[in-house]
Amino acid sequence: MITPVFRRIAIPFGLLVVALALGFDLYVTRSGCVAVPGCPARALLAVTTLGLLAVFVLAYLVARRTVQPLKDVAEVARRIAAGDDTARVLSSRRDESAALIDAVNQIVDSQRERLNDLVQDHRQFSTVLEHMADGVLITDGLGMVTLINPAACRLLKSTEKEALGRPFAAVVRHHSLIELWQRCRAQGREQVEAVDLGPELFLQAVVTPFRERGATGYVVIFQDLTQVRRLQATVSYTHLRAHETVLDLVCRLLLEKKKQNH
Repeated sequence: MITPVFRRIAIPFGLLVVALALGFDLYVTRSGCVAVPGCPARALLAVTTLGLLAVFVLAYLVARRTVQPLKDVAEVARRIAAGDDTARVLSSRRDESAALIDAVNQIVDSQRERLNDLVQDHRQFSTVLEHMADGVLITDGLGMVTLINPAACRLLKSTEKEALGRPFAAVVRHHSLIELWQRCRAQGREQVEAVDLGPELFLQAVVTPFRERGATGYVVIFQDLTQVRRLQATVSYTHLRAHETVLDLVCRLLLEKKKQNH
């Protein structure tokens, strides 16, 4: 099967050979060059020289036209690597390079769609973290904080700028939380513990290990149970008061009954 690239190369060089052959024949036979000693040799040398020059010129033009699509693809690849998601290879060619250009454009479009999906997922994830009531903190395998949401910053009395890149122990600043993280790292499974951080803060901490791309990390979730504990304390006190009231009533009735008997 004759391809467009083959025709692009073969036709110019074939025409060049035919033109040189005809020119040599006309010069030698019609100018009387055959009867002159050394003239055919000089004519052949001249034709050969012209042929070489023409070959170089044609080779340059054919190579430039053939290589240009590859240069366009390389330029688009560099633009994509630099962050330009609008880069595309534009060409009106209909040869083999057109198939290459179409394939590259399809890859670019597919990667752009995947990137847009990832950006959308990241935005949704960030929105969820931003508005979560529970604190979320993520560390790498060495315990360096890589992510923290506003709720965790509020509970730990820190800021995102202060927490990111620092050790977990320096961010939480509480031995129970540090021991819980260390226990999860040592055992390799989820750890849960209620931690009292003072009269105004009572947390349930959950540390869960995970692996991503061969690296280990830990997700730490802080659930604020301060209000729950206060409510439980209130309910217990109310129940105790109610119990005391019933006892008082029973004692009073017994006393009255005893008086009546006397």
